[in-house]
Amino acid sequence: MSEKIVTSGNGFYVYECWQDASMSDPYYEVRKAGEVVKRCEQLTEAKEYVHYGTRPEHNYDD
Repeated sequence: MSEKIVTSGNGFYVYECWQDASMSDPYYEVRKAGEVVKRCEQLTEAKEYVHYGTRPEHNYDD
């Protein structure tokens, strides 16, 4: 497996990974402290998780 860091934020790193040396069809792993917390097929999905998915949801019911 081959990998490289493509972005980071909020203490998370997004790695672009390939199963083999051909470097086709990459997938993305969101990691924090070396632990994989989410695997994504698209870079945009990984970026959204790093920037928005880690915040607590707001409860708008009064």
